Amino acid sequence: MIRPMLYFQANGAGPGKGHYWGAGVGWWLWGLAALPLAPVLVLGFFNDDFAFMDYWDATASAGLLAKVHPPGFEFFRPAGLLLQRVQYALFGMRPIWFHATSLVLLLLASALAGAAVALLAGRPAAGWAAAASCLYPARFEAVAWAAAVPDLLALAAVSASLLLLALPPEPLRLRRLVALFTLAFMAPLAKESALALPVVAVAWEALALLPPARPRTRVARIAAVVLGALAAVALRTAVLGGVGGYRHVSPLAWTRDLWAIPRHLFFVVFDPVNPTFGMASIVLGAACGLAAAAWLVSAVRQQRWRLLFGGLAATIAGLLPPLAYLDKTSPVLFHNRFLTIAGLGVVVLLSAGYSHSKRCRAALGSLLLAAWGGGMLLNLTAWFEASARRDVIMSTIEQATRESGRHVVWFGGRTEDYYRGTRMAGHLPAAVRRLLPGRAIIIDSEHIQSEEGRPIGPPSSVEGALVHAFRFDPLTGTTSSATDTSPVLK
Repeated sequence: MIRPMLYFQANGAGPGKGHYWGAGVGWWLWGLAALPLAPVLVLGFFNDDFAFMDYWDATASAGLLAKVHPPGFEFFRPAGLLLQRVQYALFGMRPIWFHATSLVLLLLASALAGAAVALLAGRPAAGWAAAASCLYPARFEAVAWAAAVPDLLALAAVSASLLLLALPPEPLRLRRLVALFTLAFMAPLAKESALALPVVAVAWEALALLPPARPRTRVARIAAVVLGALAAVALRTAVLGGVGGYRHVSPLAWTRDLWAIPRHLFFVVFDPVNPTFGMASIVLGAACGLAAAAWLVSAVRQQRWRLLFGGLAATIAGLLPPLAYLDKTSPVLFHNRFLTIAGLGVVVLLSAGYSHSKRCRAALGSLLLAAWGGGMLLNLTAWFEASARRDVIMSTIEQATRESGRHVVWFGGRTEDYYRGTRMAGHLPAAVRRLLPGRAIIIDSEHIQSEEGRPIGPPSSVEGALVHAFRFDPLTGTTSSATDTSPVLK
């Protein structure tokens, strides 16, 4: 058996000595990387958050399966939904604690990713990789949206699995195999994007990126991951009665979208920035691209091919499960929570460029973390702007319905459309019931009328109710009377 130290040397890595930029300061950077994310604690609930709360209340006394899988739900995510149910039971309508849970999961996953990269690229890379995994900009939806906590739970499980695979494997212990099987089984039951894990494990074994071991040990560690994932797929298929997924998505559509992988790869590696902020998007996108290119050039110069191809395999594998859901031109704009696992692959890919030169890695590491930190802040701005517009809609409803009695509030305009890739007022009736309890309010809108196939337009009158009709402009973030153009709220 090759000793672990010889393995590290063969991969161009090593535990390192002294206070390297990554070993000492790097772990402090991991802690500091959480600071740009702290503002998400002040965000409220969005869209599906309210629908899930209605479901938790309706199924409080239901059976086990009904508690973790809404009937008709296109996905099977019992681990993720169980976590959400526990959050609701503990925190109620206090969004700060939901977001705090998400941040804790992200920090845990990034620390596990840093430890795994340290075993692959050398100990000095640990702190840098943890900070980079925390700040990767393209998964900002998973960080800002309470309903996306299953993505972060899956990320933590995948990161833990990769760490176990990267540890020296001898002597072979049953408890590690049980842990790998359990994590591989649980991760896809948190979010199906974690089905990338067995693909990554097999690819890393084929590339000899994992620590060398006897044939029996190599087969056992990969079998534990593959069998765990297959068990999750079998359970999912049995419950859903098929593949599942959004109604407009099919295996054929997924196959057709394979051509988009090179385009998606470019965005997730070189331009993980929301493209709707004009010059700010261009500048920060260019900075992220320059930093990523510098790391890849460093990797090529050091000839760290195994780690390069291993990171590329992890990135592509992370894109495969959600491929049919991603926007074809910019996956960092819509549904970017699906990029959560792919972001881990990007960190592994760029870690191949971690240099033995202290000055070089300090320069490259600072450049990438600064660019990704700025990109993450810009991306999160979309959520804060959408939150402000949602608050304008809610404030308009609150002011119009202060008088006692029944009210019908109708909104024209794009109240439930996407603003900078973020849906503004999804599930508006449920949100009003939650945020304005005790008021007799019926919510109607162009969007709801269109969804239900009814004629578009404000109701002229409703017996026994006061009717309020408004229009909302998502570009200016203002509401106005439907019969007059003067702003009501701004």
